[in-house]
Amino acid sequence: MTTMRHVMPPVLIAVLAVAACTAPGYKGQLQSWIGKSNSELVNSWGEPAEVVHDAEGRPVFVYATVRTETKGGSSMGTTDPITGQPIKLSKAKTVKTFWCKTTFTIGEDERVEEFTYDGNDCEKR
Repeated sequence: MTTMRHVMPPVLIAVLAVAACTAPGYKGQLQSWIGKSNSELVNSWGEPAEVVHDAEGRPVFVYATVRTETKGGSSMGTTDPITGQPIKLSKAKTVKTFWCKTTFTIGEDERVEEFTYDGNDCEKR
């Protein structure tokens, strides 16, 4: 009796290959913009924060977000035992900055050709 435990059927291999090429999350959202017009992009994303040009002279729409989260922190008032003066004791707050910079390169046909993204807050979008 032959077992197929260690051999993957070709159909399963094909399904896994397609799944590996499908970009989930933020990258998948950006990938869906390839081939769309720059006006569709602006209608959905709003005006870019900046438009620069790449080495080939193509416009690059730059979108950026920055946000901060503050956690913790406290203060307490007491009296200095030596001077009798009031003093304030503070515990520092934790402040974290989150950012994401996304660019779309626009081709001569005014359609999105490429995208890039960088930051510690892109995948959560």
